[in-house]
Amino acid sequence: MALPSSEAALDEAIEQTRRGRETSLAAAFVGINGCLFVMQAIQVWAFLEVYDLYVYAPPALLVLGLLLIILAWKTYAQRVWAVVTGALVSGACALVLGTWYFLVTRTMRVAPLPTSLPFASAVAAACAAAAVGPIRRAAAARRAAAAAGLDMNF
Repeated sequence: MALPSSEAALDEAIEQTRRGRETSLAAAFVGINGCLFVMQAIQVWAFLEVYDLYVYAPPALLVLGLLLIILAWKTYAQRVWAVVTGALVSGACALVLGTWYFLVTRTMRVAPLPTSLPFASAVAAACAAAAVGPIRRAAAARRAAAAAGLDMNF
């Protein structure tokens, strides 16, 4: 038996809200990137002699790491604002930390964790950017389902 058009549209909207591979990867990589920043903050607090402006580095890294973890959580929930913000923040981190890494490694060695941050940020930004389209489609499908009376805003 064929479904009436409103039920077929509702079924299509539900199908469009399924979490895609891009969404899961973006959430995972942005979350991993956030965990790396939290670990770096803990490492800086534990092993770095804090003086002058370095006193601001651990709290900034910790806040940035927690922000990225929250963005990963909301990206997994398919929120467009979260994936766009995650892509922008991760891209900015890749640029800033990549420049810092380039300048620092000319004169000294760097531990493996800070070495991984620019690369992790670049991967997270690329994955988040790839997930923007699927998450926008899922958001549109959630709005269509809400208009049909099915609240899928979980």
